This record gives sequence, C-alpha cells and structure tokens, in this order.
Amino acid sequence: MSDPHTPPSTYILRNLHDVTVPESVSWLPQTLGWKILFATGVIAGLYFLWRTARWWWRNRYRKEALIALERVSIANPQAGHQIYAILKIVLNHLSRHYRQQFGLPLLKSLDDLSPIDARFASKLGKKWLHSLVDPKTQLTEKERATLLNDASEWLKRHHNQGQLTKKSSTTQRRKIPRGKDD
Repeated sequence: MSDPHTPPSTYILRNLHDVTVPESVSWLPQTLGWKILFATGVIAGLYFLWRTARWWWRNRYRKEALIALERVSIANPQAGHQIYAILKIVLNHLSRHYRQQFGLPLLKSLDDLSPIDARFASKLGKKWLHSLVDPKTQLTEKERATLLNDASEWLKRHHNQGQLTKKSSTTQRRKIPRGKDD
C-alpha cells in the first residue's frame, strides 16, 4: 500500500516529535450485519434483473407485432387481412386454443384478453371478419383506421395467457356442489 512513515531527518526539525500515523481502514465492513445486508442487496438485485429479463422475454412478441402493425397501410384494401394475420399470430403465440377460432368466438377471445372495454365483438368487428371471406364486402378507410387503432391498443394492453389463468384461478374459484352425505 504505502511506505511506513519515517520521521524527518533535517537539522531544523530534529526536536519536533512526529505525529503517529493511524492504521489504514479497510473498505470491507468487519461486522456480520453489513455482510448480511450486502448479500441481501445482491440477491435482491439479481432477482430484480431476473424478473426484468423474464418479463422482457415473455413480452418481446408485442414489440414485434406492433412493428408489423405499423407497416400496415390503411389506404391498402388488404389492410383487414394483414391485421387479421398479425392478431391471429399473436393469439396462436398466447395459446394453441385460439388456433381454430374464427368469427364471433375469435372476437370474444380478443375482448376477453383485453383489460379495456370490448371493441372487437361489435358491428365493425363482424364486418371486418365478413370482409375476410367475402370479397364484395370492403371496409372503408375510416373503418380500417379504427380497426388498426383498436388492434394496436389491444397489442399494447392485452393479458398474457399466464396472467389470465392466474387471475381466473384466484378470483373465480367455484364451489363444488356436495352431495347430501357430505
């Protein structure tokens, strides 16, 4: 660290007494409490980093879907098909249960996963799905803009399937009917 302190050796300073230099203080705490507090802080920090990384990993599909949705032009008459494809891919990512859905069950699934007011199971939603199968039915540019905005809001705010099952299992516990013998 440093050289030991030597007293001055000049003639003028010979009768002066040198001040003793205190020992250097360690940066590491010597008491057990500080070590426990440090270990707890490190563990809490690692847990926070793990939770943040897990949240990012589970929600990275939202960013990818929003980027794909930004590329959809409302001037394009095929915008309804593109929005449907993006939302269907996201639903398939959430659960395979949604793979076979179309029509009103699909719209209700979109509304069920949304924390905001239901928007898809409406006249516009039904017309949107009808335009997917019937080429004669076309959405106006205003309807496509509304649909694009609703899809974007849904992607930002919908529940993950894991969040939905946790919520439903804790808040909607059903009582099992018991027979007369119980």
